[in-house]
Amino acid sequence: MSNNRSARLASLVGWLAMAGAVAVLPVIVVSAPDRSPYFWHRIAWTEFLTLVVWAYFGGFIFFVFPRGRIRSAVGGLLPSTGLVVGIYALLSFMLMIVMDWPSRFHWAGQTVLFVLVVLLFTFFEYARAGASVGAERLPVGLRSPAELCAIIRLQEEKLWSSVASPPLAGEDRKLHDSLKALREAIQYSIQHVGKIGGSQDYSVFVADVERLCAELQTAPTSSPEPTSWRATAEDLARRANYISATLKVRPA
Repeated sequence: MSNNRSARLASLVGWLAMAGAVAVLPVIVVSAPDRSPYFWHRIAWTEFLTLVVWAYFGGFIFFVFPRGRIRSAVGGLLPSTGLVVGIYALLSFMLMIVMDWPSRFHWAGQTVLFVLVVLLFTFFEYARAGASVGAERLPVGLRSPAELCAIIRLQEEKLWSSVASPPLAGEDRKLHDSLKALREAIQYSIQHVGKIGGSQDYSVFVADVERLCAELQTAPTSSPEPTSWRATAEDLARRANYISATLKVRPA
């Protein structure tokens, strides 16, 4: 029997054992004359809370033992999710015990508690979606935005080191500024969008950036072409902003 199947079976057995205990123990401890009119209602609510807790354990085990895949973005939230589920079940049970059933104050407290839990899970989902942005796997051989920024930065440093007496001036300074603008457009725009791996525009953009950097890398120190390279860098910066505007943030 696989780990996945064994873990799910253990989770099911644990829930059945706890559900049985919740149903049997109150019947043994509280005699029939002492039971309130809502005795069975309270047992039913406790059974519901038990189901919620063990549903979390079942979900946790499902992600801990994935079938051929890793759900890292969700797995990182599992401890926090378990803490929220446990606190909700405990507080809901305490409200049921200390407050009259089924008074308006009791249901108001249960409603407020449930809304707070939903808001927390909504926050967790936003956090998970935000963590997923930029975490996609790119096709082999396709540079990531961070890698593009790195090779552009090398060319910026080469321009500075090629000058005997900094700072840069004239066309060299304009080329440096254009490369810096291109790098920042990639760093602060494309870095924060998802699904770039499937974008044909991004693939072509990467090839053009690599071509520009290769030309700059192999060019002599006093090359006569800084104007054309500057125009290319400016055009690439505009294309970077276009790619950023046309791609949507990775959905949940």
